[in-house]
Amino acid sequence: MAERHASIEESRRHFEAIARVIRAMHAALRYLREVVVTTSRTEDAREGVRAFFEKREPRWVGR
Repeated sequence: MAERHASIEESRRHFEAIARVIRAMHAALRYLREVVVTTSRTEDAREGVRAFFEKREPRWVGR
């Protein structure tokens, strides 16, 4: 019975560790989404896309 209790406790600790990792990943993805949305609205982002489709080097302006 003691071994079973230890196994249950170990499983609980593993589950909690996995839950912490998942929460951290969700936080990182929220931050990434914010950064991508912010940077994709810049003049340089639009220039980069235009340059790609026009098959030319981009002309960055720093905005």
